[in-house]
Amino acid sequence: MRDGLVKTVSHLLPAAMVAGYESISDLLRQMHGSPPHLVVLEMNLRLADCSLSGLEGLRKRLPQAEILALSPLSERQFGLAVLRAGASTFLPLSVSLEEFGKAISALLAGDGYISTEMAAVVADEAQGRGPRNGFSKLSPRELDVVRHLIWGMQLKTVASTLGLNIRTASCYKKNALGKLGMNPVAEVVRYSSELGFTV
Repeated sequence: MRDGLVKTVSHLLPAAMVAGYESISDLLRQMHGSPPHLVVLEMNLRLADCSLSGLEGLRKRLPQAEILALSPLSERQFGLAVLRAGASTFLPLSVSLEEFGKAISALLAGDGYISTEMAAVVADEAQGRGPRNGFSKLSPRELDVVRHLIWGMQLKTVASTLGLNIRTASCYKKNALGKLGMNPVAEVVRYSSELGFTV
């Protein structure tokens, strides 16, 4: 995936310096000189470093950079959470090359970019018709914890994966289940499956 993104962005921006990194930590560690103008981030939620909380950390470290987040999930499923975590724009991985190019060009020109579907999601939210699902109520950290629990991980493993102590992870779990109005986690698994929210 990373190699394909590097080739695609290099093709779209032949004069730009384009590099691929395995993770946010890898990017920040190898970054030399001036920070990048644009970061294209594949949200791989199974990796703590490329999760919503990882995106929040990236935004803090690179406040001026444009961050285009890509995910296998749709705008309705995940877009608001990604924008709230600090992305400049969100696109699903199924996006056409044409729209991907438009988004990159707009971001680099300082114009911002929002897809038609993402604009509809934002409009629904602003007019009180959203969120379309309970997951939109969760903070990035709560969502990270819940997603790992949905995949069947034990809380201790989730805490270790996300670099949290067990008490903190337990607190995120409790808050998330409270916001969703569900308990036990099996209810959340069923709910997410009904929404098609699993990856």
